[in-house]
Amino acid sequence: MRLSVARARRATAGTPDPNGVGAVRAIFPVKEKVVAYEPSTHYAYVMIGFTPIRNYRADVRLTPKNGGTEIEYAASGEGPGAGAVLRFATRTLAKLLAGHASRCKPGCPAH
Repeated sequence: MRLSVARARRATAGTPDPNGVGAVRAIFPVKEKVVAYEPSTHYAYVMIGFTPIRNYRADVRLTPKNGGTEIEYAASGEGPGAGAVLRFATRTLAKLLAGHASRCKPGCPAH
């Protein structure tokens, strides 16, 4: 199965930015709610609804470095097998983010 950032669908807009705090994205079979949003530098979300990992939170930080961007993708959560799932998820999502960022020009809309 190929994962794609584009499969996320905004279910609820955030305020004041539609992709900002309070925004909810549906990514089958789970939803994520934005809890921190600093455009171009920091994005954090928690999983809501059905998720096998309790208290899931991810923080993505983007820092200019050597003419590019360093991506720090950290996640935490609880539950059986959470460590293995989180390692797989953060590696996969960081690769997807890096791929999207390499194709996206400044000001590119979030999906």
